[in-house]
Amino acid sequence: MRRNLFVLALLGPVSAGAALQSLDESALGEVSGQAGLSLEVSANLSIDSVNYWDDGAGLSFRGVRIEATGDPSRGAAQDYQIGVTDAGGLYIPFNWRDNRLVVSDVSLSDHWDRSLGTFISDINAAGRLHVQGYHGAGLKYSLDMVLSNSRFTFRDQGNEFILDDISGWISAHDNLLVFATDPKDTSGQPFIYMSFPRLRASWDVGAVRYSNNPAVFGGIGNGGGASLPSYGGLHLDYDVSTIFRIHAGGRSGAGFTVDNNTVIYGANFRYLDNGNALALEGITGQFFLNNLTLDVASDPEGDLGLAIQFDRFKGNLDIAHLRAGDMSRSFGVLQFAFDFRDGTWNGRNYTNRFYVQGQGDRNTGYQGIRIDAEWSLPEATARYIDDGNAVIFSGIQAWGRGDITFDVTRAGNVNGQEYFDGLRIGFENVKGGYKIDGLRVGRDDAPLQGGTELLLALEVFPAYDFTLNGHYTLGPGGAQGEGITVNADLHVTEGNAAIMVDENSQGVWLTGVDYDQHLRDMTIDVDAQGLMIVKGEAWSTLDISDLRIGSRQSDSIGRIVLKRYEKGSTMSVRAGGAGQVCVGGSGTSASSCAASGGRWEDRGQEGVTIALKQIFSPAVNSDKRTQLIWETNRRKSGSKSLNGTGTQLIIDDISTNDGVDGSNTYGFRNDINVDVYETRVVTKRNGVGGGAPGTVRTALGFAVRAQTSFKELSIGSVQLKHPDVSAPEKIIYGMRLQNFNITSNLTATPID
Repeated sequence: MRRNLFVLALLGPVSAGAALQSLDESALGEVSGQAGLSLEVSANLSIDSVNYWDDGAGLSFRGVRIEATGDPSRGAAQDYQIGVTDAGGLYIPFNWRDNRLVVSDVSLSDHWDRSLGTFISDINAAGRLHVQGYHGAGLKYSLDMVLSNSRFTFRDQGNEFILDDISGWISAHDNLLVFATDPKDTSGQPFIYMSFPRLRASWDVGAVRYSNNPAVFGGIGNGGGASLPSYGGLHLDYDVSTIFRIHAGGRSGAGFTVDNNTVIYGANFRYLDNGNALALEGITGQFFLNNLTLDVASDPEGDLGLAIQFDRFKGNLDIAHLRAGDMSRSFGVLQFAFDFRDGTWNGRNYTNRFYVQGQGDRNTGYQGIRIDAEWSLPEATARYIDDGNAVIFSGIQAWGRGDITFDVTRAGNVNGQEYFDGLRIGFENVKGGYKIDGLRVGRDDAPLQGGTELLLALEVFPAYDFTLNGHYTLGPGGAQGEGITVNADLHVTEGNAAIMVDENSQGVWLTGVDYDQHLRDMTIDVDAQGLMIVKGEAWSTLDISDLRIGSRQSDSIGRIVLKRYEKGSTMSVRAGGAGQVCVGGSGTSASSCAASGGRWEDRGQEGVTIALKQIFSPAVNSDKRTQLIWETNRRKSGSKSLNGTGTQLIIDDISTNDGVDGSNTYGFRNDINVDVYETRVVTKRNGVGGGAPGTVRTALGFAVRAQTSFKELSIGSVQLKHPDVSAPEKIIYGMRLQNFNITSNLTATPID
């Protein structure tokens, strides 16, 4: 017999669009009406601090409050209806209205004056919990909950980063919380076993907002009645199963040790910008986390932090569709496999550990988040599938260590450092690198080949190591309405980048790289066709100490310095590659292409199209200008060449121009189509592809079609500078190149 206790009264305020999931019929049938209890709670609680101590080191949550949202004088309303099942379990419907949880500061015991920030959660929730004993060793429980009109706020020095209008639901049935021992463990150490056999949920964030008004506390108003500016909205739904084993003791002494196994049966993610979506659809995968430890411990510099470290994190992730703007078109399929574990690069050992500490950027006040991070990824692959054809980025490795900071800042100048409105992600002495062995096309065991160099226009290098300092600040609002505005100052030193390189690290290398880059008011938006990036103002100096062919230690061709100054440059990313193209000819149909001596190819509906438009502006000062310098015959100090001591060829004040009324809107354009498609090749070795040497056949490859054009490219002067002369001498006083348009089709295949 079913005897529901107060269920109809509870579910009355829950919206139909976010209905609770049904509990098991047998569980509902066990509810005993004779053993019910109704609780109405008005919670108004203030706690000075909640402290956790680990081997004498403390983590403190200070100024903890539970109160009504928007009114600290009132209590948070909580209703509970408790029924006892015939099996001795509890069935608990609940309803929380206008509940606010505030944690004013989170600090470590060695620096009470440094805080991770203030955290504010506003919760409106309704749900039901069913709990019963499990063989005398723990609990078995099921939970269904609906969340509506909720909010989470991270507050840093009076500035706020807000997840607003959070809604959604979660359903997790037959979960286990058990205290157990492993019979194979001779120590007999008990552990906590947590199992979620099927966890389903769907969450929406109506808007991600920003506030620089200290008077706004956990709210969304800007002080004048209008809503705060928005980065856009978010959606995430998932269907997973996961198991945790939690042992006492951390990496050393007290703490926690966790092992985890998670399977993703299905998930979808969307970022929404003015109604247009960037979507990852049909996500599946599995990952294993081994020996994750949590301690309060000192980092290598002696500062305490919440130490998170793991021995291994291995898994795979598949994304069935990547879409942007136009939901009817897909970029294709993305698949990743990764294995984070200890590794060695350049004679140094790396592990995976993260110390979470208070106070982010030292200039912005006592609050913020600082992570002393180290990571090690010895093995990973990325697969892109375009209309059923696959290209595999093989032998991906990545490593690094340094401090990464997170702050919510407001515009201004502090101690000579410029800050901007938004979420600031800072990098302090981050020494890292990555490398890609090469591409494989079609199969995991296909021959390793080049092809990553075809993406150099996007500043994607096959190998790169560096030291990074600087920041990205992500502000709210794009070109119109929602979106993201980026301001950045980045400085790469001690850099070494490969333009092309094989698996033996032989190729073309840029060594001794110093790269100083600045971005102002760059907007990122999702429009009806895809992703659009517009640079407000950008200037940079790329100083390459040595250009080498061979290894990183080979002889140098000389020093290269490239300065760039751009205003209003754009990049758009659209789904779909080249489509139907004429390779080697000029026709617009199969017949006209063949008549012109070309080959007609239909590269399918999927793929990627990237349109780059660089607007090079006339020089403003020594930094804001587009200039190319080649320096040779430098003097030496030991084995090191001294920059500025050689002969320099200087191509100065490069700019684009439309050639009409001084306008500059066309710029220097690169339209790039990326596909995986077959092309015609000549067999080099007997038996390869079923033919003799010299046989023409087709082979699958990484196909890049590029169209480069400009109306006018102006060069202010060409100069020569001898090291014994203080000023350069002009050898050409001006040059203009006009009406340039060239199309190329390049397909990278194995050499066989």
